[in-house]
Amino acid sequence: WEAMHAVVAPAVKELDLAGLRAAQARGATVIDIRPRDEYDNRRLEGSVSCQLFRRIDGDSGSQRWRKAGFAFFGITGSELNPDFLDEVAEQVGGPAAGGGFQLPWQSSGSSSVVLVCWTGGTLEESRNFPLGKQSRSLTAAYQLVRAGYRNVSFVGGGLSAIAASAEDMLVDERDLASRFGIRGGLGSS
Repeated sequence: WEAMHAVVAPAVKELDLAGLRAAQARGATVIDIRPRDEYDNRRLEGSVSCQLFRRIDGDSGSQRWRKAGFAFFGITGSELNPDFLDEVAEQVGGPAAGGGFQLPWQSSGSSSVVLVCWTGGTLEESRNFPLGKQSRSLTAAYQLVRAGYRNVSFVGGGLSAIAASAEDMLVDERDLASRFGIRGGLGSS
C-alpha cells in the first residue's frame, strides 16, 4: 500500500457525497469497480461497471483449487480482471480522454472519472492508518494513474456511506419491490 499510496495521493481526489453529486452534475463518468454480480444487485444510479476484480472464471486445476480454497472460508473467490483498463477505455476513452494531453480533434469520452467500491477507503491519515485506508477503488485509481489517466477521483466511504446517508441515489435490484421503486422492501410500512 505504501508504494501505491505514493502514486495515488498526489494524483487522486477523495470525494464526499456533495463532491460526488457535483462531479455527476459536471458529467463525470462514475465507474463501479466491484464484481459484476454485486453491481447488478445494488449500484449508484448512473454508474457503469468496470470490474477491477471478477469472480474466478474457468475450470483449470488451479482455478478449481482457488475456488475451493475461498469456498472453505465461505466466500466467493475473485481474481484481478485482466481486462479492467480496456473496460475503462470503452467507457471513457484512453488516458488522453481521462484528462491528459490531447489535441482538439482527439477529444472523446469523459474528462473525469469517479471510482466507487463498497468501502471507498481514504487517503486521510489517522492514528491506525498513517497512509489512509486502502480499498478496491484506490487500487483501481492506482491502475488508472499508472496507465496515464489524470482526472481521477474516488468516493470516500464508498457505496456503504452512500447507502447510510443517501439511499435514494442507489438502484437496488435485490428484490421485486425495489425494482418498482418501493422503499423498504415488501411488507414494511
